[in-house]
Amino acid sequence: MHKQEQEDDADLKALKEKLKKLKDTQPASNNKDELIKHLMSRLTQGEEAIVAAEDVISHERANRKRLFQELKKANMDLRELVEKEKKTLSDKVQVELEKHLQQAVKEKMLADEAMKKAKADLEVKSKAFEELEKTNKKLLEDLKTAQKQDAEQKEKIGKFDEEMKKVKEERDKFQKTSEERKAAIEKTEADVKETASTLLKLEEARIVLNRLIGPGGALTPQEREKYLKKAIGADTPEAQIGPSNAGGPLGGVGQSAPSNKALQGYNAPPQQQQQQPQITQRQAKNFNQLNVPSTLADDANEDEFWYQTPKAADIGGGAYQQPASRGAQRKPGPVAGGRY
Repeated sequence: MHKQEQEDDADLKALKEKLKKLKDTQPASNNKDELIKHLMSRLTQGEEAIVAAEDVISHERANRKRLFQELKKANMDLRELVEKEKKTLSDKVQVELEKHLQQAVKEKMLADEAMKKAKADLEVKSKAFEELEKTNKKLLEDLKTAQKQDAEQKEKIGKFDEEMKKVKEERDKFQKTSEERKAAIEKTEADVKETASTLLKLEEARIVLNRLIGPGGALTPQEREKYLKKAIGADTPEAQIGPSNAGGPLGGVGQSAPSNKALQGYNAPPQQQQQQPQITQRQAKNFNQLNVPSTLADDANEDEFWYQTPKAADIGGGAYQQPASRGAQRKPGPVAGGRY
């Protein structure tokens, strides 16, 4: 079929070329002989074209007959095939229908059982729904009661908030008072520290005075008396050296003699002062390092506080430098602070 179409296309193409040549070879209209010759050739070509058309028509007719026979045969084959398929399909449909029918019967039985079960479940759910309705009514009543209690609780909370505000105000006042007390305590602590510092300075002054005018001190009783008369007046009781305000073996009562013999004679008369050793710079430096115990208790003797006998170890272990000659004049040594 495809080959025949190719042949027809080739013939049609050849005819179109011939027709084009005829149009190109058309003679002039003024030459009769050429015109006759041209018409004769055209007539011949027309006859040939008619013959070719007859061949084409015959060929088409033969093709149609052949196609008709082929189609008729294919139709018969198709009819037989359809009949076979119908029979096969009928058998298959019958089998499938029986199969589906059995399946439908089984499903119907299962559906009936499921329906019975669903009805039983529905009855149970209906009873449960009734119970839920009763519970819902009860819950609504409880809700109303709870709302009422909530309103009461809100009222109580409002009162409690007012009380809390009052308590907060009292707390703020108490906090302010606490801060004021804290500031007062801090001020008191600062005052205590300042007082302690003052007491420490007084203790240092007491030690220095003890080394100056106490037993075995740097000043003799005559120098001490002269100093006190000049400082606080000659007629006052404090300027008089007696049992209550003097120390050492010459005037103090209840005082023991110095343990170190090198310290004796510091409160002696002026004629004995030439034999006393001088206090060295190292011994004077140790005056600031003494640790004299406080004796100002309620039952303590005030003289023991001011004039207690120092230990020899506190002023250099009792090792004093002896003067070069007995005739040398005594000079007071340096005391605490580098003063004389």
